[in-house]
Amino acid sequence: MDANAHALYKPRNTRKVLAKAARAWKHHTVPAHCNCFRTSTLAAEKRLLDGCENSQVSARAGSMNEDEALGRLNFSNVESRPELDQQALDLSSGRFSESSPERFRHLKVLLLSGAPLATEDLTKVLMWAPSLWKLDASYCSLAALPELELWQRMSNIKSLLLHKNLLAKWQDVECAASPGNLEWLTLYGNPITSQPEYQTHVLSVATTLIALDLRVLTDEEHLAVTETGAERRPAGNATGSFRRFAANSEASAFLFREKPPESFLPPQELLREAADELRQLYGKSAQCSAAFAIQGGWRVYKARSLKFSLSETQRISAIRLQKCARKFLWKRAMQTYVEKFLAEEEGLDLLLSAQEMLTLRASKLIELSVRRWVRRRKNRRTVREAATIIARNVKGHLTRCKLLRKFLKLDTYRRIYFPASCTWEAIVLLNVARAACDLSPLPREHQFEAADVMAIRMVDSSEMPRSKSEVSRLLAFRNFSLLRPCHSRRYPSHLWDGPFHRLVPGGTPQRFLEAYGRVRRRAANVDNICRKVFLASCACGPHPIVRDAPYEEGPFVVRETKAPDFRELYTFGRLLGEGDFGIVYTCDVKLGGSAWDEELTREAEARQRAEDTAKDAEATSDGKASC
Repeated sequence: MDANAHALYKPRNTRKVLAKAARAWKHHTVPAHCNCFRTSTLAAEKRLLDGCENSQVSARAGSMNEDEALGRLNFSNVESRPELDQQALDLSSGRFSESSPERFRHLKVLLLSGAPLATEDLTKVLMWAPSLWKLDASYCSLAALPELELWQRMSNIKSLLLHKNLLAKWQDVECAASPGNLEWLTLYGNPITSQPEYQTHVLSVATTLIALDLRVLTDEEHLAVTETGAERRPAGNATGSFRRFAANSEASAFLFREKPPESFLPPQELLREAADELRQLYGKSAQCSAAFAIQGGWRVYKARSLKFSLSETQRISAIRLQKCARKFLWKRAMQTYVEKFLAEEEGLDLLLSAQEMLTLRASKLIELSVRRWVRRRKNRRTVREAATIIARNVKGHLTRCKLLRKFLKLDTYRRIYFPASCTWEAIVLLNVARAACDLSPLPREHQFEAADVMAIRMVDSSEMPRSKSEVSRLLAFRNFSLLRPCHSRRYPSHLWDGPFHRLVPGGTPQRFLEAYGRVRRRAANVDNICRKVFLASCACGPHPIVRDAPYEEGPFVVRETKAPDFRELYTFGRLLGEGDFGIVYTCDVKLGGSAWDEELTREAEARQRAEDTAKDAEATSDGKASC
């Protein structure tokens, strides 16, 4: 339904329009295509429906073609589309002789009005421009039209203006009306149009025609072509708003540019003019169509009826909803009042039925059973976790005890050796162990027994591997440390009885330096066989550092004497290498210093003791000899 129908027939006039149509049909004052109100015979009703359908198809086709034309050409912004300059051409007033065939290939609108043309020229135009939508060949003095086949191939043409020519044959009329999508044809001013059968003959050929000459075709004119003489009714004089539905009514006339333009028209202007003519043509056709008006009124009536029915349905639904809401609110208010009343009377159980009471009691029993089952399950889980933790701790304790007995061999080795500088830490640890055994702690002044071994190499804490197990750390500490028994008197000139760092004088020949540089030191990388051989090669007796007097056996007493610092006695040079006997450096003797004085004093005392011993030995030998 077109928007013009809504504008012409407002909803408030629907009943009046239908009533007027019924009265007009009763008095035979409306066109034959309004037979939708007649109920006499089935044949008349069928004829009416066919006529209305043709009219509706015509109107719909017009609307569709209008939309198609306006959508394809987009006439609203033709000024911004330069490519449309090739789709329109003005060859009026004798300009056709200057044109060439290439200019007609993409034409949509062609204006030849006022140009003297022959039939051959129009034939060339139809062959060169197969995509024409509008062709204006008026005032061209055409005496005949091209062949019928050329016109039938013009499937896109909608407007054909051939008025004010010299066409005088029915064959020319049939050729002009033969295009399949033709909607507007003008032939007035030609000799053939003076015949009374002119309009009937055109409509019998052009079934899609909307307008002929200067007027749009009404439904009555379309139906008059299909009806026979016996079925045709005498048309009365229409009055009022029905006058526009009659044939040749004043409302069916529309205006357009009839004569050739006085000046040249640009392509944009030609396209805009074609669009305006089609828009006016479709609007007039919808305005003068009785079937279109009845359909519009009927659709408005149906829409209003549907609106009233929807409003009534909504009103009934609202009433039902309000009723249900009021009922629900009343029940809730009554339930609240009863609960308050029974709470005051201490009779809330009265609100429950016997079945509900049993259900409530069963739910309480089920709840108690479930809670009891959950509590038992939780207790079992706690006991299981506690047993797991206890078993894990016991297994760990037993495993640690086994490892201690296996690797530390505490039943075989019952002594613990520690450096003399760590006496305080040893007292603290021993007091912790004694407190665990309920023994009294040792005093701070406690003196430990001197050990019978010496630490040749003691591992530093930074050299220990990062292991979490204390047993592993103790074993690593034991393996990385090197101990030996404290013995002496085996090498009188070498009181240390073991490997130490050799100091090479600075004036040593180069060959000795190179030899010492090639020596490698094994450090702690020794096996058990080497360890046993080394321990067996040491001298017997107490070590000179821990003994009370030189060359005397006795208990081990720790002397609080500070060993000399070799860095104060010697000036160290470059490193030569590492070997079995220690690290070899080049050095020079420092002169002066307290450490050097102490060393010289000890050397002098040693020489003096050696001389005294030698003298005593000589005296003893002399006494034996004299004896």
